[in-house]
Amino acid sequence: MSIVVINAPSGSGLTSAVRKIEEHLQAEPHNLSTCVVDLEDKLIETVLARFPELSFPNESPMQSVLWRLPRDVIVRRFWPQAAVAALRELNASKADIRFLSCHLSYYRAATYELFEPGDLVSIYRKIFPREARAPRDRIAVVLTLIDEVYEMFSRLSGDHQVFPMTQHIRDEYTRRADAKQPTPSESDAEGQYLLAIEQVVATLIRLLAWRDREFSAADALATRAGARHYLIGIKHPVRTAGDLVAFATGINSSLLPVYLSHPISRPRKQQKGTATHAWGDFVRQFHNFVSALNESEVDGKRIVPLMPTAIDEYRLSNIEEDIFPCLHRRWPLLSPTSEDLLFDLPSKYPTYDSYERAEITERLLNPAGSSYNPVDESVGHFASSALEVGQQLSEKTKETLGGLFGSLIQQIRLQLATRDHALVRHTGSLLLYRPFYDEPRLSGGVKAELDHWLTLARYGLQLEQAGEPVPWPYGPAVFLHATADITNPILLERLQPMLRANLLPALTSALGENEARQLNLEGADLLSEAWLDHISNSLRDPLLGGGEDPREGRRRREVVREIWLKERALTQHQAYTAVPNPSEVNWARFILVDDLPELTFAAIRQRIVKDVIPRFLEHLEEDAE
Repeated sequence: MSIVVINAPSGSGLTSAVRKIEEHLQAEPHNLSTCVVDLEDKLIETVLARFPELSFPNESPMQSVLWRLPRDVIVRRFWPQAAVAALRELNASKADIRFLSCHLSYYRAATYELFEPGDLVSIYRKIFPREARAPRDRIAVVLTLIDEVYEMFSRLSGDHQVFPMTQHIRDEYTRRADAKQPTPSESDAEGQYLLAIEQVVATLIRLLAWRDREFSAADALATRAGARHYLIGIKHPVRTAGDLVAFATGINSSLLPVYLSHPISRPRKQQKGTATHAWGDFVRQFHNFVSALNESEVDGKRIVPLMPTAIDEYRLSNIEEDIFPCLHRRWPLLSPTSEDLLFDLPSKYPTYDSYERAEITERLLNPAGSSYNPVDESVGHFASSALEVGQQLSEKTKETLGGLFGSLIQQIRLQLATRDHALVRHTGSLLLYRPFYDEPRLSGGVKAELDHWLTLARYGLQLEQAGEPVPWPYGPAVFLHATADITNPILLERLQPMLRANLLPALTSALGENEARQLNLEGADLLSEAWLDHISNSLRDPLLGGGEDPREGRRRREVVREIWLKERALTQHQAYTAVPNPSEVNWARFILVDDLPELTFAAIRQRIVKDVIPRFLEHLEEDAE
């Protein structure tokens, strides 16, 4: 049977997430048997069988292995042995789904090295040659789980962890003293704070690099294995991960993985502008839509939405804001508890917000070590809480801090774009929920994602028309608009020159240049039926040929009306989908829904069943033909 590789960088909750996915697939309605083998467990067993003295009580076994064994000893000796043992155990299993849980990149703190330990595909092919494999014995899918860098930092920066932050801060004081560099004295509270935050930012950037390395290794593994690859934030529902596994392994081919794009920065801007910093009603409406989407199907077909806000990192405040530094509230989770999510909320916190305030924000912005006594090396906190840090910093220190955060924010922005483009690649299909909400234009990020989708679809169609297989997924882009969003006066004004540019060449071709220019395309409301009625009347003028022969005038009016209807529809399609040439790739579709924000859950489900899912099924029907 198929092997499912589930990987994640350290500090992402991999073990718990794999357990939840396994339990989900074992339960109704799947009732599948599963087998999970943890490659790192095999590595620890292999190493400790040879070097039992490497285990230390205050460290995790993997830390002991990676700290004390040189990279080449792991890569050239023990990891290949562990990989062989793990793959053989999976191959011997008769389970419906066999999971290999692993990290595809390691960090060796002793030498500051990030590295990939080996090539799973080569080992798999070596121990299981093609002729010895059953048709379904293969790596079918790589599922890469990721979490926000702030939570990775919170999990990995405690004492005896991979990045023990308090020790890093002490080490920096020692390093500067040994190098005879100035160090902030105990009386220089702001200087000590900056030194500590330098270590925090450096570690966050290191974690971002680690996560990116893990994703790249997974992408390469999936490519070499000819497997599907999905990048999924652990704030997604467990059901989403289970559906992706069922789809990629062929257990349920009726599922439709889709990248669900939605406005983020505009609702966040509104949230920041309220006195309570509460999220506006748009978030409730969107979550209601997602819930309805998960419960809707047509002929057994159901959409599996992958959402960008399962990772929400681009929310560090900047120096121009009233509160600096701070970490703004994350996009609300789809579930108030973590039972239904891949993510585990620590049991002592009732909500994610309370957990983030108490754990994550304090570690990030008010870390132990931000106050330091160089005599006895005791550490404390700069302020009584992270919320009070900004009140105690001078403007000069805030400017320095803003510079430190600037490089971090740039890395976060780049990874955000990379991640969203990966979701486009991995699904090949887009569902854009109210892309013109609060502003009648696509954001720069969404426009770039749409261009990426269009390129994938264009080349996919070319291969398909040539009778060649298409080795990547590609499908429709469906835009779900609230009617109120697309009747914005700014958008309607933008449509006028677009329609004029489309009408003129079409009318010139049908009527001739002179007659077309006399139809008064400048300064008129070309979108309205009133303009068409006016033009129809003018076509009765003998100068335009309508007066001498009534039949000719009628024919010309019909021609103009037909052209106007066609070009107006084209213009609206171009405006509502941002696809300039729909005839080239005709898979961009838009749906207009009156009162979309006010619809009940039942009414939303009806529209999803009637309009949304069928737009994706049209693509499947075209492929079948």
